Amino acid sequence: LSPRFSTESIVVSQIKSDGWPTLQPTASVVQPSTFQRHRTSLSIGEYCIDLERPLGMILEEQEEGGASGVMVKEVVIEGGSAWTSGIVAPGDVLLEIDQVDVTKADFDTVMDLLASPPPTTPQEGIMSSGNSVKITFGDGLGQLDMPKNVLKQLKTSNDAFLIDAVVRQAVREIRRDGRLGELRNVEVVIGAGVQENGQRGMARFFAIFSTDGVTTYSCNISATGIRQGDTNSGGSECKVKIVSLSCAKDEG
Repeated sequence: LSPRFSTESIVVSQIKSDGWPTLQPTASVVQPSTFQRHRTSLSIGEYCIDLERPLGMILEEQEEGGASGVMVKEVVIEGGSAWTSGIVAPGDVLLEIDQVDVTKADFDTVMDLLASPPPTTPQEGIMSSGNSVKITFGDGLGQLDMPKNVLKQLKTSNDAFLIDAVVRQAVREIRRDGRLGELRNVEVVIGAGVQENGQRGMARFFAIFSTDGVTTYSCNISATGIRQGDTNSGGSECKVKIVSLSCAKDEG
């Protein structure tokens, strides 16, 4: 589906002339023969976590029959560390497993890596314990689209990062809840506001859902989040707690 207001919208990552930051996730450089590439930093929408076995994730290839990477199809509520982490959600894309790049790996390669013991030699001082695996995930949302009128409501680059984080965390909580079906993507952010000296962010956005894997519908989502931790953090370091979240099916 084409984003609403596409003739007036502008991608946040392209706003450089006015001093706004680049919000576009870093492109991956893959070595297909070995998949050996370690990320030295995280981009927006990415996180790294140690998960104890059993992991409790149902995975699937992003594109059937090809080496296009693997995503989380479902998080098992009982008996798995993915659910108890409070972070891992359906729709998350696996980027690295114990520092091995899997952005272009096929399903069998990913499963072999998840079943393998962690490396015995630390790489850059980072390694997993014997019964855990270190996984880097991405939320699969890519860059978020914000119309010009939305961006005008934001005073600083940190405001933009906060709104970005509110949308992504709202998506994560909706995906983990699962009652609305599969949240496939965010169409466009249609409203944003920041209060309390940059600590509270409010966002409205349209997202596309599917309950059967074939047909889709749109929801108008409103979310409010409170900045957590460093008040000056931005990018992948901007963490928020969602304090208000509502979804309404778009009848338009």
